[in-house]
Amino acid sequence: MSTREQIYQALFALVAPLSKSRNGPFATVTREIIECQRVPPLQQPVLMQDEAYEDREWTGNLPKDVWTVYFHIAATSKKGTAGSTVLNPLIDAVIAALVPPSGDDDQTLGGLVKYVRVKGRAAKDSGDNSTSPDYRQGIYYLPVEIGLPSAP
Repeated sequence: MSTREQIYQALFALVAPLSKSRNGPFATVTREIIECQRVPPLQQPVLMQDEAYEDREWTGNLPKDVWTVYFHIAATSKKGTAGSTVLNPLIDAVIAALVPPSGDDDQTLGGLVKYVRVKGRAAKDSGDNSTSPDYRQGIYYLPVEIGLPSAP
């Protein structure tokens, strides 16, 4: 069975190419969780991987582990620009990075897990009510479910 760190590193490897240093749309891509408003505007947009929940259910004598990761997608926009117009293409880029390889039904992180899926209720704050005179801070929380193989 794969370790937590192997799984979380493999998941992060899917989104790491979204960094501007690799010609992606994000100035910062990290596993460190920082309050988005504390990230300077010049270091945004920012993508953060949040290892949020690990649930275990039982089917007979077999455990079923399901983990939830949230990708925090944060971006600033200039006052007068709807924050959603900045966030939406970033959200699409992250979802596209999680698509299974061609010919596969599920994203399995190279066989480490049973599946990785965008699943659950997402939340968006476009930042349009920000009180800053210069910019607006928007954030989107993208839920991703990881299903682990049942232990024998």
